[in-house]
Amino acid sequence: MKKLALFLAILFLVACTTHREQEIDHDYEALPRDPEFFEVFQADGRSLGTYDNLFNAINRTTRFPDAVIKDDSEQVVFVRGDWSSIFLFQNMRFVKEVQCEEEARAFLADTPYTIGIYSNGQIFCANYNHFSHDINTELGMWRLEPNSGGYVYKVSYHDRSFRRARTVIELSQARLRMAKKTTPRDVGFNAYIFFAVQNQDVTFDAGIYAGWENNGEWRVFIATTWGGLEDFGLIVESDYIDGSWIPQHDVEFYYNFTDGSITLRATNLGTGQYIEVNREHPYIGGDSAFIKGTAFVPDIVNPNLIPNLRNGGYLLNVIYRDSYLYRQIDVDSRGSFPFWWDNLEATQYVLQYNTDICQIRFIHDDSGNIVGEVVDIDYRHR
Repeated sequence: MKKLALFLAILFLVACTTHREQEIDHDYEALPRDPEFFEVFQADGRSLGTYDNLFNAINRTTRFPDAVIKDDSEQVVFVRGDWSSIFLFQNMRFVKEVQCEEEARAFLADTPYTIGIYSNGQIFCANYNHFSHDINTELGMWRLEPNSGGYVYKVSYHDRSFRRARTVIELSQARLRMAKKTTPRDVGFNAYIFFAVQNQDVTFDAGIYAGWENNGEWRVFIATTWGGLEDFGLIVESDYIDGSWIPQHDVEFYYNFTDGSITLRATNLGTGQYIEVNREHPYIGGDSAFIKGTAFVPDIVNPNLIPNLRNGGYLLNVIYRDSYLYRQIDVDSRGSFPFWWDNLEATQYVLQYNTDICQIRFIHDDSGNIVGEVVDIDYRHR
C-alpha cells in the first residue's frame, strides 16, 4: 500500500486513443501454459537451484552477471545483463527476446496475458486494458507502475462537479488467499478495496484493506500523502475455510469531499457497525475525479527485486453493486449518476493492469444493462 497513493496520483486526466470492447473473454485453454519449473545457472554452468516460477528464478540471478535461466524444456528463457534486452512471455512461457522497447510495447499491447522483463531483472511492462470514453488524450507508459502487480481502477470525469460516491461491496462473496513466501526474497501482498478523490495536486485514497499479516481481517484505512497507511480499525472479520479467508459480511462505502476535507464512512451491513474517518488538507477540492480501486499488490516494492507474480495468492469475486456518484453532498435523486463501466455521464475510463492476473466481469439485468462489476486478481499458476 505504501506505493498505492503514488501510482494513483499519476493517473489523473488520462484517457485512451481507442475504445476497446467491454467484455474480456480470452481463452486460457488456447494459450501457452506455465512451465513446471525453472533452473538457474551461473555463467560457468554451475546450478544455482530450481524454482517453481519465473519470478523467483529471476530474483536468484540478482548477484550473478550473465546467469542463465532454463525452463523445463531446457530452453533458455532469460540471461542476466543490463537494460539492453527485454524478454517477453505469454503466461510464463517464453516467447522471444527483443532489444527494442517499441517492439516490446507493440507485442504487449496486441497480445493478452503477456509480460516483458528487462535483462537486468526489472519488469518493463505487462499487457493491460484501458477502456475509455474519451479519445482526446493518450495513456503514456510512464504512468504505469509495472512492479506493483495487479490492479483495476475505474475513474470518473474530473470536471462534472461530483462530490460524493457510494457503493456496496458484497465482500461476503469474496475469497482471499495470502501469497506464499517460499524464499527470503518474497514479500507479502496486501488487498485493497477503496475510493480515492484526485485532482492535479493531491490524491486521497480511503477504504478497507486486508494485510498479509492480518489473518483475513478487513480494516479501514486512509493512505497518507507520502505513501504510507493509517489504520482505523477492524470492520469485517473473516473465516478461514479450505485455504481461503471468507469475509463474514458485506460493506457499504460513502465517500465525499468538500474544499479542504474528505470523509469516508464504511459500514458493516451485517452488524451495523460503522467507522467514519476524516482527513483535512488544503489542496482537496476543486475539479476532482473519483477513483474506485481494487488491488492486490506487494506490501513493499523492492527496487532490486521483482514481485513474485506466481505466489499462489488471490483476491477473487469482489462484487460491486449500487455504485453511484452525486453532485450533492446529500444523497438525493437529483444528483445521482450510476458509476458503472458503460455510463458515459460518469465514467471516463477503466484501467485493468496486468491481464495475466486481473479479470473484470459484469453483472447484467434482463435488458442487458450493467448493474454490477466483479474483479478477480489471481497469482496462481495457469
